[in-house]
Amino acid sequence: MKRDHSLYLLCLCETWHDTDSVSICRLRAEGLQVLERARQRPTDTRPSLTTNHGGVALAASRGVKLTAINTGGRKSNLEHICARVSSRDSSCVVLLIYRPGSVAADSGFFDDLADLLDRLVTFVDPLMIVGDLNIRLDRADDPASRSLQELLATYDQLLRVDTHP
Repeated sequence: MKRDHSLYLLCLCETWHDTDSVSICRLRAEGLQVLERARQRPTDTRPSLTTNHGGVALAASRGVKLTAINTGGRKSNLEHICARVSSRDSSCVVLLIYRPGSVAADSGFFDDLADLLDRLVTFVDPLMIVGDLNIRLDRADDPASRSLQELLATYDQLLRVDTHP
């Protein structure tokens, strides 16, 4: 694996992986610590060879420690993984979220996000929320955009998104 950049933490969403996927195994074989949560497959009895859409993963280089944080289990309106990221004398909590854009952000999504924030804002370490929420933050009149901004403000979280490429 050629390393062109000095990356310490890689946050991946919509990974289309299963726990034993080659891509996840390859990251581990390269010496990265990986925490992942594949999208749960339907519980039908037929084996599936189809692509498992969704999923999230955190990968950290040597010298960076990932410690999984229990956030109360899976949420029905978003996919997520959370970890304390530590290196030398500093640490932070990273919450990686993927919300599929195929359905509108509804009250269930905001309830799930509020539940996660209730659990995480009590940590001493700074909290970083990263990922793909599939909410159009560049549209000030979008109700989901306003709801997200209001929810984050309630928890004293700043929104740092460059909506203009």
